[in-house]
Amino acid sequence: MAKQLPQFKAATPAYQQQKVVKQPNYADIYARSYNSTVASYSRLYQPVLASIDKFSTGIIKEKKEKELRVQKAQEAGLTYQNAIYTGIDENLAGKFEDKFESHLSKNADAFTQNELDNANGKITFEMYTATKKKLFAELNDTEKAAVTMRKGLEFFAANKDNMSLYQNSKLFGLFEAFENGGRNVEIGRNKLGNTIYSYVDGGGQEQTFTLDEVNELVFGETENALNLKINYTKDGEQGKTLLDTLENTIRNSEGFQSAQTQNFRTINTKGVQVDTTATAYKDTQYILRSAQNSEILEAVGESYRARHYHDVMLDPKKGSLLHGLNVQANDIISYLKVKEGEDYSDKKESILKIITSYNEDDDFAKEDSFIGSIRSAQKEMVKKDIAEKMFNERFAQDEKPTQTAITNVTDNQKRAATLVNRKNFVDTAEAKFGIIRNINEVNFDVDQSGLPTEGGLQAIENIYALFGAAVTKIENKADVVDKNTSKETYANNRIEFTLGKEATGAGRDIKITIDKNTPSSYLAEVLWSINGIDGNAKDIYDFWNNRGSATEKDSPYYDWATTESTKIQTELDKIGYQPGDEDFN
Repeated sequence: MAKQLPQFKAATPAYQQQKVVKQPNYADIYARSYNSTVASYSRLYQPVLASIDKFSTGIIKEKKEKELRVQKAQEAGLTYQNAIYTGIDENLAGKFEDKFESHLSKNADAFTQNELDNANGKITFEMYTATKKKLFAELNDTEKAAVTMRKGLEFFAANKDNMSLYQNSKLFGLFEAFENGGRNVEIGRNKLGNTIYSYVDGGGQEQTFTLDEVNELVFGETENALNLKINYTKDGEQGKTLLDTLENTIRNSEGFQSAQTQNFRTINTKGVQVDTTATAYKDTQYILRSAQNSEILEAVGESYRARHYHDVMLDPKKGSLLHGLNVQANDIISYLKVKEGEDYSDKKESILKIITSYNEDDDFAKEDSFIGSIRSAQKEMVKKDIAEKMFNERFAQDEKPTQTAITNVTDNQKRAATLVNRKNFVDTAEAKFGIIRNINEVNFDVDQSGLPTEGGLQAIENIYALFGAAVTKIENKADVVDKNTSKETYANNRIEFTLGKEATGAGRDIKITIDKNTPSSYLAEVLWSINGIDGNAKDIYDFWNNRGSATEKDSPYYDWATTESTKIQTELDKIGYQPGDEDFN
């Protein structure tokens, strides 16, 4: 192996032997330090920064979503508002369009808030849907109520002069308030939050209706509706139909007896022969009772009977309301005296208070027998009044006489007609006296409606039978005592009738009044006078009235009847008249 030789170095100068110091690069150091620091802090706060960035993004997003929710809620509210304007227009709500729309606009605000509360999670979904459903239902119900009110107002305006006095006063007041401009009518909410109509009535009381109550109204058909007066004329509907039905039912009934016809011939003071045909019903009471007790009058319902009571029986045209109530109260007292054997005269003030209204389903009547009796009697009086109206308008007209005047009469024909009438009179005088006695035996009382009682009706029927077609007018009358007070009643009951001059041959109509003080022979004297019969009427009637047994013919009455009839027949024989000889002149 080769041996390594020593190495030699040259000597270094001293100045060259000094250590060289290198200066730091501070810019580089700062840069590297800053980058290191930034990197360190970046690693430390990266999660925080990321969170801040995310939060900022979320705020922006939520703000946009909130704006969107508000926009959608407002759009929903606007849709509801448009539904209001579409549903409640002038054609539907009439002149109250603004009131309805103003009220429902508050619902639009509630609808918008409900949408917002739901979107923001402030309410449950169940509450949200229930509120939304209720608001739409109220809109629908209000539209219906607006239609109902408009139709009602149109009906009210068209028929206000023909409105019945029997009304739902609360409802009637509502329409009166609307008709007067609606200034007194408000549309708002009750304590339960339900929409109501309200107004202040004449007594200062607030009256309210819910939408349901308004929408249940059916005009002219229910007792909650606006009622019209009953029209009994030939152009009427309900009234005419009822009278038609009652009349046809009675005329076709088994116990009905047709009117009986009698013929009369007289020669008046001017030498004119007048042939008269008179018709009368033998049993008017059958007609009246059949009508009053008919199921037809029961079937028409309470509303019909109530309207008849208020509009016909308490008709303001007949006198004051107090007068009408007095008539009804006295009539009820008379009816119950017979029906129940009770005299309620001392309770008239209480009766007057009860019958200011008509209520067949009076709750107080179920607990108080007195009120029950009054309500029951009130109903019977209504049926009785309808029955009498039916008789007067459908049957009484049949009893009007028809007359035919024959001017070309010879002297012999005049003489024969006079003698025949006298002979017929004498031959039937006994039957006429029987009728007179029947008239004398009944009273002429009127009921508290001023109409004839059964006795009065019998007397009127007998007067027609006695004088026939000569009767042109007849009334059962009485004077009102203590009028317009609670003690109002009738007195001086009487019958007044007129015998037409054409039928009697007199120079003028004969007016006759009979009452309880009229002498029993008075009507016989009237008959004697108008028929030109010889003899003293009073004495002859008294002979007949005291004749004894009907089989005894030795009474002075029968002597007169035989003698007078024979004398007249002798006169007829002299002029050559034979019964049925139409060519006799």
